[in-house]
Amino acid sequence: MSVYINDDPVFFQEALDSILNQSLVPSEIVLVKNGPLSFELDNVITKYIADFNVFKIVTIDENVGLTKALNVGLKECKYDLIARMDSDDISLYERFELQISYLIDNPDITCVSAPVIEFDPNNLLVDYIRHLPEKHDEISNFSAWRSPMNHPCTTFRKSHILSVGAYPIISENSGGLEDWALWCKLITKGYKLSNMNKPLLRMRAGNDLYLRRGTAFFNHELSILWYLFSIKHISLLKLFINILMRLPLRLSPVFVRRFIYLNFR
Repeated sequence: MSVYINDDPVFFQEALDSILNQSLVPSEIVLVKNGPLSFELDNVITKYIADFNVFKIVTIDENVGLTKALNVGLKECKYDLIARMDSDDISLYERFELQISYLIDNPDITCVSAPVIEFDPNNLLVDYIRHLPEKHDEISNFSAWRSPMNHPCTTFRKSHILSVGAYPIISENSGGLEDWALWCKLITKGYKLSNMNKPLLRMRAGNDLYLRRGTAFFNHELSILWYLFSIKHISLLKLFINILMRLPLRLSPVFVRRFIYLNFR
């Protein structure tokens, strides 16, 4: 888990509680402090490391972005099976037990994810379950168009991730798309991915999502798509189709994007 100064201390504490109250409690929790934190966030960390001896705190002097922070934390993990977690989400009770057991029972699988329940803390949207393809071949096909895994709900093998160079650093700010590039790189290297069919995480998603999906986000998407083309994960045709699919929505007025996200999510 990476935490940075703008994270909400209450949400952060709820995320930590959901990790520590699992049916399978982690043997180690690697927490990356991505730059200086607020007084409130530091207080939360101080409280938890005093009460629980499973924490390993990794400090980065300045904020380096999520992708680099995850790569730093990845190398600090002691064990090969690693569960990812965001600092404002809530893992459901059986998440770690089910995903760890799945990877143990399926040694040919590099990474497993699961559906997530998107919820709005302001209660402006109804809960929405984000399902994804379950089998590797379906995941591989889907990955040409969108990220095929729910990143905050993934559990994977550290050795496999490091073997492909960890999270690709594509730009200084990949707009939250750093995982998509990683999954596609794993697929091109012959590793297998899987998704379970049971929701295992609650993810906060406010009604302001449409505000963050404009021109700047489109630039992030272009960087990722060009990367997928450069590693030969997608063809030139799929690159152009991807761009044409996204361009109208990303360049549309805010009120149009708001209508689409609130009504056709």
